[in-house]
Amino acid sequence: MTEGYLFGLGAVLLFWVFSFVVTGGKLAPWALAVSESTVGGQSQGVVSASKFQALLWTLTTLFAYASVFGARLLEAPDVSTPSIPINLLVLMGLSAATAVGAKGVAVSYKAQGLVSERSGGLTTTPSGDADLTKTQMLVWTFIAAAIYLLTVVRFMATKSYLAAGVTLPDVDGTLLVLMGASQGTYIGGKLVSRDVLAKPDLKSLLPLKGPAGTALTLLGDSLGDTQGTNFVLLDDRTVRSAADGLVSWADGQIRITIPATVRTGDRIAVGVYRDGETSSRLFFEVT
Repeated sequence: MTEGYLFGLGAVLLFWVFSFVVTGGKLAPWALAVSESTVGGQSQGVVSASKFQALLWTLTTLFAYASVFGARLLEAPDVSTPSIPINLLVLMGLSAATAVGAKGVAVSYKAQGLVSERSGGLTTTPSGDADLTKTQMLVWTFIAAAIYLLTVVRFMATKSYLAAGVTLPDVDGTLLVLMGASQGTYIGGKLVSRDVLAKPDLKSLLPLKGPAGTALTLLGDSLGDTQGTNFVLLDDRTVRSAADGLVSWADGQIRITIPATVRTGDRIAVGVYRDGETSSRLFFEVT
């Protein structure tokens, strides 16, 4: 019986090798659950809660299936593969649907500029605060997976796998409902309780006129706590880095230097682009 667990461990090890290959050599067992979100073109490297719970159930089911199959292969005269019960199939489908749904919502909202580019962590919001919906989903995932593995251990201990037409142990109906509710709450939370960003509001320029090379201060609200991929617009020219004239960036104040290439008499429309939104323009006059 215990030899069957070696098949389960071997299957999990093979899955880890697969993960190592497809993630480009990342050793962490949760590498497949790392979010694809980037900030300023750089990967955040945070673990996605929806992907993590889907990965955990995949590994749990893989271990259980391979263990039962291995024990049956070693001891049963009929080595037909075990069937997967309906509740376990439903739970696997819910986990996959949650991961796909969460990804779809995040991509859609980011494309519309409704949320920041930064993603939250395993149990945190993008701002770093604790996220109740993520936490409760993961807690129920761990509890359900642990109970299911204990059920598998009992199934193996009683040699139930020797029965003809054997089926894996099923997930308790109550746990299935709790898992479905927690995953539904998580997706619902992403749909209706997002932190919608206010449009950047450029209120004033200091000074309003000056020669080329003038140090210009842009004052306003919701300009962005950090620059990330955001930028200042001078007519159709973008100011993204120190080489372009960017001096500093804060949510209420941005400092730039007017380029040396402007000409006396130019009237430059100044605006701020942040997370898919562009502020209204104010004008700077070159003297």
